[in-house]
Amino acid sequence: MNVLVIDTARIPDTDLGKRLYGLNDLSASDIARVMHTKNREGGNDDSLPVYLCSVMTISGIIRTGDGVSLYRAAGHTASEPGLLEDLQKTIDGGIERVVAWDGYRTDFPLLNYRFLSRGMTNALSGKVDLVDLSADIKVGNGGDQPTLHEAAVMCGLPGNQGLSEYDIWRACLDNNDEIVQNNCELNAVNSWLVYLANEICRGNISRQQQDMEYQLLQDYLVDTKKPHLVDFVQAWVSQ
Repeated sequence: MNVLVIDTARIPDTDLGKRLYGLNDLSASDIARVMHTKNREGGNDDSLPVYLCSVMTISGIIRTGDGVSLYRAAGHTASEPGLLEDLQKTIDGGIERVVAWDGYRTDFPLLNYRFLSRGMTNALSGKVDLVDLSADIKVGNGGDQPTLHEAAVMCGLPGNQGLSEYDIWRACLDNNDEIVQNNCELNAVNSWLVYLANEICRGNISRQQQDMEYQLLQDYLVDTKKPHLVDFVQAWVSQ
């Protein structure tokens, strides 16, 4: 099965905030502050609901019969429609399953709302098998849920503490999307590895198959020569 494991980074949709709250004379940064303030006044936490956000970037891991590869939607300078269009083309190119950690709460509804907002064909709409990895592992509504980092460490992986929503917004304002891309890539790598661990638990793959997948990914990440990925492999194999 051809699998795409994704991680998205979201930022406040300041254009929507401007229209919703009549904030025509404010900067993007100030509009975002107003959106967060109104969200807290509604009794919510500091994270904006996904329907008030736009997509900054999409990164992932693609596993097909040809091997494993990194996925970065449309490159660094793409607009949101470019990111969504690239995701659509990638999925239409033969992806059968899309996996995301906490997908039903974050990534999947975020993408659904953005395809709706942009008036575009939804790449996730009935075309592929969607897997929310956290829900798949947890099963049911009882008990607390670990973060991706905690689940990865539980599986003997380095994990990734990740960027906060504020960190991502600051990176956006500073035009420093590389740090966000790298963070999303590490999240996707950890999600893929936790997915493999869960496939072992479900009896869908053998330990030997998991080891082969591990080696395939390690070799690929080292070959990228990207420092954050090489450092991840070094931390992984040294555990």
